[in-house]
Amino acid sequence: MIAVLLTGGNTGIGKSAALEFAKLGARVVIASRNLKKSEIARDEIIKGSGNNNVSLHWAVIPILAARLPLCVPMHF
Repeated sequence: MIAVLLTGGNTGIGKSAALEFAKLGARVVIASRNLKKSEIARDEIIKGSGNNNVSLHWAVIPILAARLPLCVPMHF
């Protein structure tokens, strides 16, 4: 199984990437500072992909604070 950790996965390119990874069957983890916004995005990604393996993690880390995009594919 492939797992992907995304920052910025609740809007824009990050959300589009999360949706595409979910469509491919990956486990998608969205790290976000705004859980409410991410909950809405998660539900839309699940609905659009048919993949229920999409989760959220509240995160305040320097990468998020700097608003730098991050996508880390992980193989399990």
